[in-house]
Amino acid sequence: MAIYETFSKRQKKLLSGGIADPYQYDIFPQPLRVQLIALIAGGLGNYGSQYSPTAAEPHWDQIHDTLANEYGIFKLTDGRNNQDRCIAFFLSTDRSERCLDLVEMAFRIVYRIAKDYSGRGASYV
Repeated sequence: MAIYETFSKRQKKLLSGGIADPYQYDIFPQPLRVQLIALIAGGLGNYGSQYSPTAAEPHWDQIHDTLANEYGIFKLTDGRNNQDRCIAFFLSTDRSERCLDLVEMAFRIVYRIAKDYSGRGASYV
């Protein structure tokens, strides 16, 4: 597994270096979280069932497994699949930097998906 430098790790480095960051990351309202989940799910797609897997599953698995590994836990929270676990974690965590970790990772994957499609002649990016 490749080493992924999450937002929270970069933020910690930045703060330990004494460089002031002009943005505030400690406020992450619930309506914004819901809107972001809708965007992320729209970009990645939804998890299928055990009988009909989807192309979205490896992406949700990557997000879940990478973040759980970074945080030193086995799973982000309870749920029937990694999409549900990611969403429940995102909506319930009180640590905004962890919300930003998930958002950043998800949108990097969405960007990569869109870029792959645009390379095939589609006009998404």
